[in-house]
Amino acid sequence: MQPHQLTNNDISDVTPVYSPSKQRIAYSAFDGNDFEIYTMDRLGGTRTKLTDNTRNDISPSWQPVT
Repeated sequence: MQPHQLTNNDISDVTPVYSPSKQRIAYSAFDGNDFEIYTMDRLGGTRTKLTDNTRNDISPSWQPVT
C-alpha cells in the first residue's frame, strides 16, 4: 500500500499506530488545549475522538482482542 495523507490541518497530528487488523489508525492530535487521542479508518475519513481531558494524551497503542 502506498503512503497517502490522511489529515490536512494546521494542528499537530503525531504518533500514528495501526490497529492489529491494520484497518484503523490511532494517533494524537492537538485540540486547541492539549493532545487527545483519535482514530480513523486507514484510508482516511471521519475521525473519532477517544479522549477528552485536561492533560496531554500521546503515544496511543492497541490491545489485541482476545
